[in-house]
Amino acid sequence: MRGLLLLALSACAGPGRAPAPAWFSAPPKAPDSLSFAGDASDAPDETTARELAVQKAFSELSLYVGAKLRSSASVEQREVNGVLQTDVSATLDLEGEPIEIAEARVTRVEVKPGPRGFDGWALVEWPRAQYDAVLASRKNRAERALGIYREAERAAETSELALAADKLGEAEELVGKSVSNVSLGDAAIKDTAVLRTAMATLRERIAAVAAERKAVCAVGVRCMKEGAAVACEERAGAVRAMITKLGKKVSATPPSAATLDAILGAGAPELDPSVRGTGCVVAVQFTATLMENAKPFVFIRYGARGVIFDPETRRVRHSHEIAPTKMGHVNFEGAMKKGFDLAQATMLGEIGRALGGP
Repeated sequence: MRGLLLLALSACAGPGRAPAPAWFSAPPKAPDSLSFAGDASDAPDETTARELAVQKAFSELSLYVGAKLRSSASVEQREVNGVLQTDVSATLDLEGEPIEIAEARVTRVEVKPGPRGFDGWALVEWPRAQYDAVLASRKNRAERALGIYREAERAAETSELALAADKLGEAEELVGKSVSNVSLGDAAIKDTAVLRTAMATLRERIAAVAAERKAVCAVGVRCMKEGAAVACEERAGAVRAMITKLGKKVSATPPSAATLDAILGAGAPELDPSVRGTGCVVAVQFTATLMENAKPFVFIRYGARGVIFDPETRRVRHSHEIAPTKMGHVNFEGAMKKGFDLAQATMLGEIGRALGGP
């Protein structure tokens, strides 16, 4: 049957073909149905001419709807109240959504011998209510697409690019690639043509921001002495300098204390806006606790933990931990500085390599 459909679509009226019936060029009109005419020429027999003409009429129906045939139309004859009735059914593809056509009816068929075979004409009627249902389905899909597009916009505005891209993909799939235009009644996006343009623009914007954010890292560094935060700007500066040498940019705003706590604790943080706009978060914590005060020396245990966190996937990309290590000096501060210096050198190397450095 599929081969017949292709033949029907390519069939054309040659010179000297049999004259078409009057209803073919002026199909009858009715308030509750739509009519579609199809023809075929040079068929090898009457049956083929009839089938090709019906298939062509059904192709006209699918074009009118703005859909594609998923399979050839199925033609079935049955008796209704003593009258032989020919029904046509098929599945159309409306922008990815299957539309079942089950109530179309062949109302007229005429076949005549031509100079090179048989010529045929067919008329298919389809209830207008079914067409209205197709329009309603298309309208519903367009309105859903607009709503999801708005969600993608909001996600992009808050730098949640992965969510924005996913939502945009959903909206694009709902609208499909059809050139048909559906009115939306929105003040800014009045129809699906404008919506498609808006979606393409947002897609480009997401790609541009994603490319830019990959080169930006937020840096949070803190030093803890006996569980209390102490000055740590010098070590934070060393981490920022290392990242800059790798050709990346450092965000001017460090992650919040809550975000830093969650990242260092391997939790799932609620990211503050400044962090969501970066390609990575580098979090480092140095710790020092008193081990022993054995005059004239003070012994401490120092350690460190470094994490590279991906704000887009909300997952830890890399982590390195320096286990508590003994260090001594004549005072706590001196021992802490010696230990932190050693931990910093190790941590810079680990994080640098994880970020693509040598």
